[in-house]
Amino acid sequence: MRAPAPAPELYGYSPVRFLGSGGFSDVFVYQQQRPNRAVAVKVLRPDAVNAQTLARFDAEADLMATLSTHPAIVTIHEAGISPDGRPYIVMEFCSQPNLSARYRAERMPTGEVLRIGVQLCGAVETTHRAGILHRDIKPSNVLTTDFHRPVLSDFGISVHRSALGSQTADAVGLSIPWSPPEAFDARVPLDERADLYSLAATLYTVLALRSPYDRPGGPNGSADLISRIRSAPLPVLSRSDVPPSLERVLARAMDKNPAARYATALDLARALQQVEIEMRLTPTEIDIRDRDPIRTQQEIGDSPATRVRALTVIEAQPEHPPVFPTPVPGSAGPIAPRFAAGVGTPDDSTGGTPGVDEQTRMRGRQAGGEMPAVPARVRRSRTPLIAVGVAGLLVAGVVAVVLTSGGGAAPVQGPPVDTFQQSTEAPIPVGPAAVVGLKGTVKGGVAEFTWTAPDARPGDRYQWKQTGVDDAKATLVAAPPVRIFQNAASACISVKVIAADGQASDASVSCVDG
Repeated sequence: MRAPAPAPELYGYSPVRFLGSGGFSDVFVYQQQRPNRAVAVKVLRPDAVNAQTLARFDAEADLMATLSTHPAIVTIHEAGISPDGRPYIVMEFCSQPNLSARYRAERMPTGEVLRIGVQLCGAVETTHRAGILHRDIKPSNVLTTDFHRPVLSDFGISVHRSALGSQTADAVGLSIPWSPPEAFDARVPLDERADLYSLAATLYTVLALRSPYDRPGGPNGSADLISRIRSAPLPVLSRSDVPPSLERVLARAMDKNPAARYATALDLARALQQVEIEMRLTPTEIDIRDRDPIRTQQEIGDSPATRVRALTVIEAQPEHPPVFPTPVPGSAGPIAPRFAAGVGTPDDSTGGTPGVDEQTRMRGRQAGGEMPAVPARVRRSRTPLIAVGVAGLLVAGVVAVVLTSGGGAAPVQGPPVDTFQQSTEAPIPVGPAAVVGLKGTVKGGVAEFTWTAPDARPGDRYQWKQTGVDDAKATLVAAPPVRIFQNAASACISVKVIAADGQASDASVSCVDG
């Protein structure tokens, strides 16, 4: 391990101690004089100062300034150039151990890991909505604040989505144990789903006490890890307190085929929340910034908000978990990844044990070694069938016109007319009866709705949807109850019975006050 460069002299700050190194920079603890507080200062190493690293350092400062108001992203206070010409960033000092240190020192409860996962999903979703890919999510980049909240840090190799495909964006770093399979084929551009893989791999690491493809007893060199990441099935977590539903969520987020993963970090967050509900835990709030944070006062209204908490509905997971393709071990050929010039090849440090290779490495282009094609998984549709309404029979009656003549003449009656004509068509089936007794109760910020189906038949499902909420999605469940996070004064849902043949009942609606 190299020795850090001396801490630079910064006006208004006094150096306290060296904190750590990573990539092209050193991090020190400084005492800020006004206001009086401890801060972390990230300083570019003297031997790393060049046009490319300066541009990347400036970009990191700008990205962090854009996102650091998020409660799960480290806060930036200042950026500048030291008197000796080194760029620096002054950040929030997180005094508690980061996730890398924590999982090596303790076995963290599953509930806490779920909470951290949902909070980080909010940070990643906000980052993605700003058009930014983090590209280096791993345990050591998840810091812990004094209030024991996780914050995502180190945006040093992040990139705006518009820059993907450029030479600078392609020559990115990667941390092998938490990188997705497509990261090892330089011809495949990384997108948001790569961040979801790395986030899920980070949560897996905390639960398993080692990186996902680290094998106890080895070998765990870089080439070994890359080969397993690309071709080996995800090992099962051997923890009795981890429910199968959580294993399924992590397995989907870490699917070797990017198209089979969750589409967004918000989808992953909702899946983790559903596991929380299953474990009878209070669902963790998701903090998400609005898609268009820069709006005029007229557009916002009289009560501007600096952050949108966008958790509205916690969707239930499908009744049948998705089936993931299991690659044949050893099907992929030997891999010899090529790294950018001047960085060198990865060493043979282990994946998840103490001394793990957590160094962010450079991802370079190579002529061969592309990933084997993974067949796209067919997904079950979550959209309920739209029931056809029952058509009524039209009964036509012809009333005889009674004509009378003057002088007391007898009335003239027309010929008899049939008032009903029997149909020869088959009768139209009638849909199922609506649910009854739909009601909700609130406990611990979670609204739980139950109901009874008086005409329940085999194959019936229940389609429920939260009402009064923008972009709420309809969800099919096999049986009550339905639970949603209550983040407003009241919560309302509608429920329909969906029969096996697609017929639907009328909707029943119920509300519950917080």
